Amino acid sequence: MGDIVSNVRDIVMKRVFMPRVGVLWSSEGPKMYQWQSCDEVTWVHYVPENFSEVFKVNNNPCYFVESLEDPRRESATLSALAIPMASMQLISEIYLGIPYSAAGLLVDGCLEKGMPIVLHIGSVKCHPETTAAKKGTFEDILLKLSKKGIAVIAGDEFVTKEGTVSKTLYVEEEGWISWCEIADRLSGVCRVLLGKKARLTDEALDRLRSLGIKVEER
Repeated sequence: MGDIVSNVRDIVMKRVFMPRVGVLWSSEGPKMYQWQSCDEVTWVHYVPENFSEVFKVNNNPCYFVESLEDPRRESATLSALAIPMASMQLISEIYLGIPYSAAGLLVDGCLEKGMPIVLHIGSVKCHPETTAAKKGTFEDILLKLSKKGIAVIAGDEFVTKEGTVSKTLYVEEEGWISWCEIADRLSGVCRVLLGKKARLTDEALDRLRSLGIKVEER
């Protein structure tokens, strides 16, 4: 009996101290149902009312965002917020600084508290006719969101507060690749992604790491 009580206590204490990271969904897609849970973080999913099978996301908490009585107060329960596949409506609310939907108010609450927010906009890059885009170029929108403290990811690109875009360099060449062969291709690059048969020399690896550029393999 003592072991059972101890196990329950340990589980409860672990859950209490686990960060709660919100995941705010704008559109339904297969990526949602492929979401992987982990033991270090409690993922809290917020979904629109038109979603189907919403409570089957790897046993993590899942709520209809419109059902939140006070989205700003809800934000106080989170440690960070992720927004995959953000809708243009939500981006417009954040960009204009006039949140009116439950999702917009949730994001606004997170911004007020200065918590980390990561927003992915790869699915809406082709909609310049929207309200937000009419008030500036798409690059202006990305820059303003970034200056608000949001980590903006546009496809494979990361937008910095200075307005530059950190890109991924794809290296597909086969065999060993020296520093001299890639040095002039690194402008704005934050990550080097190697093809299956590409290899970097030790010098190239050392120089990339000293520049803070990540090296990954496909």
